[in-house]
Amino acid sequence: MSIAVLDMLALTCNSLLGNPWRSGLTAVGIFMGVAAVNATLQVGSISRAAIARELAGREAPQVAVRPRRHRITRRRIQLRLEDIEYLRERMVGFQAISTGAWFRRDQVVFQNQQANVAIDAVSQDYLLTSGRSMVQGRFFNATDFAKYRPVVVINQVLAEELFPDANPINQRIYGRNMVYVVVGVMETKVRFEGDRPQMKILTIEDVVFLAVENNRDIKNAYLDRIIQIGDLEIAEDKFVPNLTPQLSIDALRNAVSSSNTDTRNAEISAEVSSRIPTGGELRVQWRGTGQNQETNPLTGGDENRLTQNLQLSFEQPLFRGFGIDVNRASIEIARLNEANNILALKSTIVNTITNAIQRYRALLRAQEQLKIGQLALESAKRQLEITKAFVEAGRRAPVDIVEPRLMWLTGKWTY
Repeated sequence: MSIAVLDMLALTCNSLLGNPWRSGLTAVGIFMGVAAVNATLQVGSISRAAIARELAGREAPQVAVRPRRHRITRRRIQLRLEDIEYLRERMVGFQAISTGAWFRRDQVVFQNQQANVAIDAVSQDYLLTSGRSMVQGRFFNATDFAKYRPVVVINQVLAEELFPDANPINQRIYGRNMVYVVVGVMETKVRFEGDRPQMKILTIEDVVFLAVENNRDIKNAYLDRIIQIGDLEIAEDKFVPNLTPQLSIDALRNAVSSSNTDTRNAEISAEVSSRIPTGGELRVQWRGTGQNQETNPLTGGDENRLTQNLQLSFEQPLFRGFGIDVNRASIEIARLNEANNILALKSTIVNTITNAIQRYRALLRAQEQLKIGQLALESAKRQLEITKAFVEAGRRAPVDIVEPRLMWLTGKWTY
């Protein structure tokens, strides 16, 4: 005796409602299992995408053949074109064979730009053996080899370094004591692990150093500090004694008939003045005068005079400007201003460093979000391809492709 569909549904609902805790836990377990399976598939897709991206950044698989050294001279045996043809005829299964010779690292210059590069001499099949492709311009052709043209092909890294704002094609660069013409730009790939472009990873210490070094605001603040320190020194020198020396010398000759008189005067003076905290001013003046008078020996003799004068004065106001606090107020104000100026300088430095660190953190966060978005886009594309395969095989409904396509398009527009 079979059970009707309605009776089966009623029995199922009664069982679920009769044990709500067990039903809820069962639903949670099913949800967690589906989520775990989906996460596992996503991890696999992301891993495959990361591996594919890493392999795309490397050169094609290749085998390097180097001639051995001569037993006596210890020099490497030079390969010839006949050797290349011999290898091409007998080595089956290889896509292409090319030659290459590494010179050494050297420096190339374009106008005011320069870079250290590794220079290789290659043959026409180099693109096939390396797996690289041309990004701009052309590669070497038979005419270049036949006429020994001084042409070069550079990679993208060198093109961005030497020509940040210019088209590198047909530009002339200087290297190895020669001028070369750039005819093409090829993509950058890694041949050996050591050839990977060494990118400088900025740390917080580097960011702080770059933010503080040659910072215009900080330089201006330190220049202002020179003036501020000078103002403080002037204010604190209010009660320091001031010495004012003076010196004057003059000579005079009087000629009357046969009598000549030469008169020489010299005067030296010094004044010391000092203000005291009560507002008074103490002043000491000393003046010395010397006179030498010479006459004609036939009519008279010499006469020397020396006089000195010392004056001591003291002035003390009794009303306006009287008192220690009143006269020291300008010094205390200058010291308070100095403390504020130091705090302002520290605030400028702290704000500069804080802004640099915040921007550095924002850059790291944006880079990680970009990586996550790119991986999610690759995963969505992979999921779309899988769903398409299931739909074409008839294992899933065509409507199931809408959600993966929407996720892929959303990621594509975003990243």
